[in-house]
Amino acid sequence: MKKFLTIQLDSTELNPAQERLIRYMNSMLLSALTSDDEGEYFESSNEAMRMLASLIKKANFNDRHSVKAKSIPYDSQVIEYCMETISEDLSDNKTVIFDN
Repeated sequence: MKKFLTIQLDSTELNPAQERLIRYMNSMLLSALTSDDEGEYFESSNEAMRMLASLIKKANFNDRHSVKAKSIPYDSQVIEYCMETISEDLSDNKTVIFDN
């Protein structure tokens, strides 16, 4: 028997491209989490991370701060910041678990 997880998001401020990226990222994340195949596990995990980075780069914040964004590349800086934090956590063997 199939079991479904329904996630509702207020998409009022999302554009169609952001909605498509969220759907695609979720499908890749599901594939990564449920795969028994090593290749699929790596590829879908990689694709989910790439889609997340793409979503962050297309965040409304960048449009709302477009004047500053021309001199400060927020979209690139936030990705670099995230990658540095992830790298540090991996180096220190920190695993963050938010499930109670």
